[in-house]
Amino acid sequence: DHKFDPFTQRDYYAMAGFFRSTQVVMGTRNGCVNVASWVEQPLPGPGMNDLAAKVARLELTMRLKVERDFMKKAGGKMSLQNLPLAGVLYDEEDAELVGEWKTSSLSSNRFGAHYIHDDKKGRGAKKAVFRGSLPETGVYEVRLAFPGKANGATNTRVIIEAFDGVHELRLDQTKAPRIGGLFEPVGRF
Repeated sequence: DHKFDPFTQRDYYAMAGFFRSTQVVMGTRNGCVNVASWVEQPLPGPGMNDLAAKVARLELTMRLKVERDFMKKAGGKMSLQNLPLAGVLYDEEDAELVGEWKTSSLSSNRFGAHYIHDDKKGRGAKKAVFRGSLPETGVYEVRLAFPGKANGATNTRVIIEAFDGVHELRLDQTKAPRIGGLFEPVGRF
């Protein structure tokens, strides 16, 4: 800092950060390359909502086709070898586990090398919390993987914290999951 400087050192570096994050407008105006022009972008028209809905339907149709093809290939059962790995996946290694969980690999219908279960002890007192970051803001379909066995829980409590609030639902793990016999969609958040 100097007594004749109009900016303090702190303000100087703040301005440097400001200018570093500024995007320079490139372009020409009236054929002159030295004069920058404004950035032109189309405004959303009345058909943009219809177009977005159509794109969403097409993406869903494509995703369902891929899942049906993989389900047919896997004979109704998914495994890590024939699973289409798309999206953000969290396994029990990524979870904060509360209570004692048992690790097992007896069921071949699983994601990953093994899975965890409560060993029919302390039901309702144990929990697995999955925290993570997503690559971008948006709506995600949340799916849970479980084998769907007759001895599974009929009312597993699932809590999802999303941008629009906390969602609580119950999951019946005695029924086979709808996607490949392994993944059950629980909602879009």
